[in-house]
Amino acid sequence: RSHLLHFVQKKLFRVQENMRRKDCPRQEHHALLHCVYQQDINDNIEAIAAFSIAQRVPVVFVIHPVFEQGGSFENYSLADIHGQLAHAITHAGLSFIDLRDSYQNYSAQQLALPLPTGVDPWHPNKLGHKIAAQSLLAHIEGMKEFINWSRP
Repeated sequence: RSHLLHFVQKKLFRVQENMRRKDCPRQEHHALLHCVYQQDINDNIEAIAAFSIAQRVPVVFVIHPVFEQGGSFENYSLADIHGQLAHAITHAGLSFIDLRDSYQNYSAQQLALPLPTGVDPWHPNKLGHKIAAQSLLAHIEGMKEFINWSRP
């Protein structure tokens, strides 16, 4: 693969992304990304649902919050995006859990990997992983699709 081709592809990607951004209001980075790629996200959720049905493979989406510096999940700034994702997932006929509910009694500092400047916004620590795993297990155990599931 040539460096020139990679360079041109990278520039074209940025042009396309900037064109999409024109229709999105100025907002927080994650919200902006969701706005720019919302149709792609919805299309991919629908594709996963079609695969799930065709292959008889149950799917559970896990919506994981961004760990906001000094924030609590009670006044979480991306709650609307979680709602949009949940709507798209249920509209496609799939199941989900939103870990914001599971993390409600904890602060971002208690659940995220520490960084010298605060917390890692995307990666949970041991406690965060444990809570996520327990929540997912409880959800799966309550799903009839998983109770008698076997490989097709």
